[in-house]
Amino acid sequence: MQIAPIPAGGLLLHLGPPKTGSTAIQNALHARRPELAAHGVHYAGKGYRPREAGWAVLGIGPAVGRPPVRIEQWERLVAEIHEHPDARICLSNEDFARADDDAAARIVDDVGADRVHLVHVVRRVDRLLPSTWQERVKARLTQPYEEWLQVLLAENSEAFEFGNVWRPQRLDAILARWGKLVPAERITLICADDADHALLPNTFESLLGLPSGLLAPDPTRSNRGLTANEAELMRRVNEAARDEKWTPQEYLRFAQLGIIRGFRRSAPAPTDQKIPPIPAWAMPRVVELSEAQLAAVIGSGAQVVGDPQRLLVDARTAAQPAAEPVATVEIDTAVTAVLGAVHGGRRHADSLIEQERADRPPRKRRRGRPGDARVSQLSSKELARVIASRARRRLTGR
Repeated sequence: MQIAPIPAGGLLLHLGPPKTGSTAIQNALHARRPELAAHGVHYAGKGYRPREAGWAVLGIGPAVGRPPVRIEQWERLVAEIHEHPDARICLSNEDFARADDDAAARIVDDVGADRVHLVHVVRRVDRLLPSTWQERVKARLTQPYEEWLQVLLAENSEAFEFGNVWRPQRLDAILARWGKLVPAERITLICADDADHALLPNTFESLLGLPSGLLAPDPTRSNRGLTANEAELMRRVNEAARDEKWTPQEYLRFAQLGIIRGFRRSAPAPTDQKIPPIPAWAMPRVVELSEAQLAAVIGSGAQVVGDPQRLLVDARTAAQPAAEPVATVEIDTAVTAVLGAVHGGRRHADSLIEQERADRPPRKRRRGRPGDARVSQLSSKELARVIASRARRRLTGR
């Protein structure tokens, strides 16, 4: 179908939600800021997505181990948006799909209700759930896959995971909330197709009036998911972190900035398998949810991109036997995890030393002092000397 661009001066508000290709499109937009500007498009924020500003306006806490957010971060983003009244603006943050009524109203009012055009991506339920489980494992989840599915596929539940996962994904509730603020003719629903990776960037190019191919994703910047082995290793690390009472900062340092970053930057072990698909026992509920999803798309009155029928799940072809739990972890996977944790710790040590140097008054140093090198560049013996030197200074007060 032909997709008309939003008007000049309009704002494309991308709600996500999580696990629908948001990171890929955000990285493409961020990497091509000069080209966007040349075509009269401004991508709002400084990084690949304005997460701190989003947390602030939504009134939710920051990610584990990160510093508190302030509403001024959102206000600065809004001011930046209003500095470009004639450009097409794109504001993308999958956390916006978590907004309650008050937060959604503030977002729309602050950026300018008359200029807002919404875009929301809908993904097939049986593809969404395995991807979401491994993402939740990255955020300290300890539940095994099928136990987690039992919670998610209940008719209703007060469990935290149930609300946390479904709040940004329930299309009927999203449309009811945001549809009171933005008319249906300014809402675009993209029916994701896992076999057509060009659908998302092509749609954003059309909506923003950009040349075809400009937002082709960079494969080196993708948010690749964990394999079954990697996810099980992280789940067991999460259990250990819980039992040993790791602080949020320790978990951020060793698990998220260490192990998970190491997995993301390396190729999976050759024998690793993907997260198992939906087991047969869960298929009736998944089929029911997919039918409700399709009905919401068809009844939305919004512009629909992609084939809504591809959201339906066929239980006869999609059902799979229950997955065997991962009993052991591949050695290559374990080595990657250990190295990631070490690098995460070294990066944290670097930041501590740099902060300590910034806090103390300048003084003349002896040449060749171990502290002159970054910790991540030191051998184990040199690292031990740095730690011993710092310990002596603390004990003597110098």
